[in-house]
Amino acid sequence: MPLLPNRTNGLLNNVAADDIVACIRYVTFKLGFGVDQPQSNITVKNSTSYRSRYAIALNHKYGTAPVTNATFDNIDIEGYWPKNGAQSRWL
Repeated sequence: MPLLPNRTNGLLNNVAADDIVACIRYVTFKLGFGVDQPQSNITVKNSTSYRSRYAIALNHKYGTAPVTNATFDNIDIEGYWPKNGAQSRWL
């Protein structure tokens, strides 16, 4: 499965990520933040998020295009960060 998206004019379509281990402090697996073009058929599976603030994020902060058929399957979330109560989140 390809790890890089097939992109045409900003489109994100038919992306698969399998067996990823990621250690990052903010968002491990994120769709959006800017969704100016449609995003579809995106799968992240059999993967691990370690010590991130958010393991999975879907964010339409900018743009109004749809995100369809996004699947997160068998995601192991370990050691989320930070552990100070009010800011602790895993999703």
